[in-house]
Amino acid sequence: MTHEALLARFAHIRTWKRDGFEVPHKTLVLLLALAKVQRGIRWLSFRTIDEPLKRLIEQFGEERHFYFPEEPFWRLKNDKPHFWDIRNVHAGILQDIDPPGELELCEWDAQAGFTDDVYDALYRNPQWVLDVAQAIYSAHPVGGSREDVFRAVGLKAGVVLPARAESTCALAERRPAAAAEPVSARAVLQRG
Repeated sequence: MTHEALLARFAHIRTWKRDGFEVPHKTLVLLLALAKVQRGIRWLSFRTIDEPLKRLIEQFGEERHFYFPEEPFWRLKNDKPHFWDIRNVHAGILQDIDPPGELELCEWDAQAGFTDDVYDALYRNPQWVLDVAQAIYSAHPVGGSREDVFRAVGLKAGVVLPARAESTCALAERRPAAAAEPVSARAVLQRG
């Protein structure tokens, strides 16, 4: 996949508008997923991002009584061209437009992440992670500066990806916790 083709996959993200303003939910989920890709993690477990995503939505979105992190987690699968997959849910449910509730997603350990081709392109070209993140943020800014939002979701500049892992659980099983942190290019050169 070329750089241009990758950016085109994210050019038509449909966001929900309320009172004429875009809600930041999909942008935040995608930025969070891109930060995980920087760490070699493809799949986001709803169980592990439920509360952090709520906090991000509270921090960068409008104040509300209730927050629904399951909405963007689920609805991104419907954006075209296709770039988002969900696993660990019943096949029939995947056809539903409306998302299951938080409890069901947690109970099933539902996981979402980029499609194989998108993840592979991002993984092989670490700078493209930031390029996609900047394109998404530029098209769908949220209530904060780009630097504040990127810091909050964990995106880092100049990251060298660790050994490839398929999920947070697989990453934890394969490596000690301290090794899961991204390594800067400078640190790699200094060691080498």
